[in-house]
Amino acid sequence: MLYNSQYVGLANTRYVHGQSNRPIDLGIGFSHLEFEQEFALNATFATLTGQYLEDLDTNYLGGEIRGSLARQHRGRDWILDFGVGLFNMNADYVGQSFIRNLGGTVLDNDVIRDEIDELAVTVDLALRLDTEVRGVGVRPGVSFKYISDMPVINHPMTEVPLSDPAFISTQSGYFLGVNVELFVLSRCRCCR
Repeated sequence: MLYNSQYVGLANTRYVHGQSNRPIDLGIGFSHLEFEQEFALNATFATLTGQYLEDLDTNYLGGEIRGSLARQHRGRDWILDFGVGLFNMNADYVGQSFIRNLGGTVLDNDVIRDEIDELAVTVDLALRLDTEVRGVGVRPGVSFKYISDMPVINHPMTEVPLSDPAFISTQSGYFLGVNVELFVLSRCRCCR
């Protein structure tokens, strides 16, 4: 699976009760998410082999409201990131089947195509901690993403695939991520 995302937006920083160590960032912008998935299924029979290749490409294009809230707790900097988005989701599915004899000659092949367009809502939450270990900045974090409409491939269980072909529908998607960022802390000579 290949996943990539782009976001372009504007943000503004505000401070709670005038304290510079408690900023709140709020922003709005355009966002694009893309998922590319490929699947292959091989089967061997007495005198034939079968192969089924599937390709599912999904694009989300829309807008997001994003924010970030920073707080200090027990001498550590904690950052809570959050976001809500509304996207147009477009998914394209192509499934191709091949039946070959044992010599590799293709005896039959078929192509099934399906497409779906939906409105999707996303919710993002992430918690990060800024700390330092021996002069190296360390930022561990955990993130959660919810997508209301993720495409899924449905394979009907019939003996004659072309009479009831595969198709795509949507269901909710949940993603949990854990990451660690490392960065070098630089201090000016006047602060030492």
